Amino acid sequence: MTPRFSTRTCEPIPERWSILNKTEILRLVKAACDEDHLRFAQQIRLLADSYEQEKPSASVNRLRRLAELEQAKGQSSNPNLTPVDGLTEPLPVLDGTHEPVWDKTVEETLDGLVEEHRHSDVLVSHNLTPRNKIILTGAPGTGKTTFASILAERLGLPGIVLRADRVINSQLGKTLDNIALVFDRLHAERRLLFIDECDMLLARRDNVQDVAEMRRATNFMLQRIDSLPDDCVLVCATNMTSLIDRAAWRRFDVRIRLNMADKPASRIIVVRRLKELNVKSDVPADFDMSGVSPSLLVQTVDGLARNALISGSETIPTETLLKAFDSLKKEIPNL
Repeated sequence: MTPRFSTRTCEPIPERWSILNKTEILRLVKAACDEDHLRFAQQIRLLADSYEQEKPSASVNRLRRLAELEQAKGQSSNPNLTPVDGLTEPLPVLDGTHEPVWDKTVEETLDGLVEEHRHSDVLVSHNLTPRNKIILTGAPGTGKTTFASILAERLGLPGIVLRADRVINSQLGKTLDNIALVFDRLHAERRLLFIDECDMLLARRDNVQDVAEMRRATNFMLQRIDSLPDDCVLVCATNMTSLIDRAAWRRFDVRIRLNMADKPASRIIVVRRLKELNVKSDVPADFDMSGVSPSLLVQTVDGLARNALISGSETIPTETLLKAFDSLKKEIPNL
């Protein structure tokens, strides 16, 4: 059989289209026709994932390379990735060198969300939609931004970050205008929106100390969350749960708490980071940095690795490693 070729990529298109459902095929064709590089890259990844599950082959690698090329084209040419009047910025793209350590429940929830969006046509046929409103809680450094970045990458969605402090404006009505600008973008282009410190925009309306403008902002935010397009994803993050209006909580389909590392997790994080950096150190079996955020553990290992490598060694002495983490404990109050 003569192989078929894409007019845009001149790469062979695999024959077994049956592994894609009708919705995915339509999305793939529409993205190609619209020259929507980002969405085309997403659909190519889905095709590669399907083939890899069936039987890994060289075709899968070619598809993944095509997806990377399309993603790069989209990020360089898509005007919708530019900041919205200085209110947003691109969501950080992970470099793949660090794998987070989360509770099993967090990983299962992440996997479940990805599967729901991959099989959205099945859910829609039964009057259901994929969950797309997520709130993450937890102390700083527990991986909230990382979670949003991983979810965006696995869904093939361009991600943008909204810093709540940039939205709030003392000028009457300007805060609501800023919120509208950002959410209107979601109706124009499928994407993942990550709102950090969302408690500032979803503040409790029973707080008599808040000005009327902030109560209006909370009301408006609730309305925009309710009207979020089904094919977009909203991820909110906060470490101040007590400040969020009670009505906001029921708007979220998924509520995830990201915790500080416990004793086993703290050792896993350190050992894994050493391996990722290709630096050696003997981490004792009873190593315990429970109560410390994963980001601080990684930062400490990175600092030790830099010092070792600059001095010409790829090994961090155990004594040096333990001394550094003992110092970290002393820096953190109530640990």
